[in-house]
Amino acid sequence: MPETMDHFKKSDEQQGTVREQGQGSDGDKELLLSTQALGRRKFLAAVGSLGAVVAAGGLLLSSPQSVHASKKSSIGDVISLKSVADIQNLNLTSLTDGQHVIISGFHPSTKMGGGIFYVDKTRAKSAHNGGTIISATVPWNGTAAGLVGFLNKTGETAPTGTGCLIRLYEERFTPYMFGARANGTADDTAAIQAAIDAGSPLYFPEGTYLLTLAKNITLAGGPSVCSLIARDKMNLIGAGIGKTIFKLKNNESTDASPKYYNIIAGNTVINNLYVEGITFDVNGANNRISPNRSSGSYNAFNCAGIFISGTVATSGADARLYNSKITNCEFINSPGVTCIATGQQEAPGVHSNNVEISFCRFYNNGIDSSDHSSIYMWGDSINVHDCVFDHPTVSTGIAGPVVAAELHGSENLFTNNIVNNYTQGLWISGNQQTPSRGISITGNSFTVSWFGVGLFSINPIGLGTSDVLIGQNRIHIIAGEILNPGMGFPKTAVFLNMQDGGGDRMTVTGNQLYCTDRSSNIGILVCAAANGYMKDTMITDNLLNGFCRGICVGLGALGSVYNTIIKSNVICNLQGATSVPTPQGMHVSGTQGGMIISSNDISGGTGTTYQGIFLGNYGAPATLERLHMEGNRIDISASYSIEDTIVVNGQRSGSQALTFAALPAQSTWKIGDSITLATPLQAGTAPNKYMIVGWQRITNGTGNVLNTDWLERRVLTGN
Repeated sequence: MPETMDHFKKSDEQQGTVREQGQGSDGDKELLLSTQALGRRKFLAAVGSLGAVVAAGGLLLSSPQSVHASKKSSIGDVISLKSVADIQNLNLTSLTDGQHVIISGFHPSTKMGGGIFYVDKTRAKSAHNGGTIISATVPWNGTAAGLVGFLNKTGETAPTGTGCLIRLYEERFTPYMFGARANGTADDTAAIQAAIDAGSPLYFPEGTYLLTLAKNITLAGGPSVCSLIARDKMNLIGAGIGKTIFKLKNNESTDASPKYYNIIAGNTVINNLYVEGITFDVNGANNRISPNRSSGSYNAFNCAGIFISGTVATSGADARLYNSKITNCEFINSPGVTCIATGQQEAPGVHSNNVEISFCRFYNNGIDSSDHSSIYMWGDSINVHDCVFDHPTVSTGIAGPVVAAELHGSENLFTNNIVNNYTQGLWISGNQQTPSRGISITGNSFTVSWFGVGLFSINPIGLGTSDVLIGQNRIHIIAGEILNPGMGFPKTAVFLNMQDGGGDRMTVTGNQLYCTDRSSNIGILVCAAANGYMKDTMITDNLLNGFCRGICVGLGALGSVYNTIIKSNVICNLQGATSVPTPQGMHVSGTQGGMIISSNDISGGTGTTYQGIFLGNYGAPATLERLHMEGNRIDISASYSIEDTIVVNGQRSGSQALTFAALPAQSTWKIGDSITLATPLQAGTAPNKYMIVGWQRITNGTGNVLNTDWLERRVLTGN
């Protein structure tokens, strides 16, 4: 751009003549155009509507208009050509350096992609890119078949020579400048790639840009193909969702030859990527990837709109995005695993950082797969907000989307999004480089058929997850058959389970959780496998409606859960299932740490027999380090209010943790501990009758023998 400005600065007081040259009977027409003060903006003003050509790479005047100049320019005549193919008819050696050439259209008989050029006799022909720098000695006959070769300067007759036409343009290119047609039938792959490689921001006018899988690229998972290679500082702006469409051509991937492919792929470090206003139509119904689908076997192929992937070992760099944004875009009809991947590495590597994905739409994806995550958030400080994830029918976990997003880094945000008819809303997960921390899931609406929000940690991505906020979300578990064999666990709104590694400081607060499915289900589950643990979990102020089990801790898992607070939740409309005929408001089992259960409100549905709070064995001994329980209200229709047979190795506190139906036969006690009998008994004879209201501990330890370890607490009645 500085060259262009310098050129016009030198020719500020010059005038010129426009002469049209071309094929056919119109070749001798002259267009004389006054160009007083041939500065860039003054020249464009002089040619009037031609200014739009430079700004958008679009229409030129359909026919020349004669405007006579007072005198000729010292830089020579301004030449007019019909198409870029006519450039090879120019003899640049006979033209004046700086002379102007106006081209009506890129292709013969079109009005798009033309523009204003000037002659630069010193520019190396090797700089030819077919759109903004054009060597007159690269042959092209104007056909679509020859366009790729022309853009790649195939057949250059003077490869070491100099002399090119340089395009005058405003702040951004259009793909029309490189031969794109955007008509949905012509292959625009090479034209768009050439425009991307030219390096300036690109504007894509309304239209359907047909793409093929023309590029080979090695990703973290191995060799792959794609339509376009992403570049550093790539800036693509379309006319809006549904207006500018990147569409994969039919049968680029078939059952006979299924491919691991993406539309845009990158395997390097990419800074400042910006994509806006484009629909990425992967056309999965006509580009299948799983030929054995009828037998239930699906290929885990990535078929993303934008996929960044690679490691030092595979591509020479840990592929990642920095300071990038994807906004107001649409990703539809992917048959495979992903729609957007901010980075994907099969080994420890440097993460992406500071990426925003906003106001995007994801629709009808994962349609030939059994493992689909619409956004793969591999990196730190990734913010996904105000997006819509939708599917036309309730996903069964195969041939439909599995999860809206996977969060694999620190300080990642997922806020104000809508997820509809997926099997799952989110996985919050680890990575192979560092523990993941500082994750916020807030203000979202999830309508899903299996899980709402869950933790996912398996080796080697089990380095730990901490400081997670799941707040102010609406999660609705809907009826729907789950066919994916990996989804055998009961449907769960919030699944806090660490399979490997530790989960620290999880907060689940202010959520509205609903279930209208009548299979086995859980509102909130906190647990850990043998190789994991959960510590410092807070579950407060949530509404849970329609579940078999409201809030569960343990539930048969072998790992430990430490320091759990369950407070001020409303658990209502409990509903049974075939496998859970008597619902439970709360369930605590297994070997766990300390727990506070207070001020919760539990009630069943109409005609439902249910259990309020259960603390005890569930296939294995149940113990707690300490227990505080008080202020919980359980509706009178419960088959029992609180069933407490759990062993507490440390201190019990709170009135409900110290209330029993009979002398306790469990837990560790200290001298002075006082417990309450749930239903006081009257004993003795008149006039010295008394009420047994509880027992007082007189020894330390685990023994529970009346009059040895406990003495009755009696209150005289006066009867």
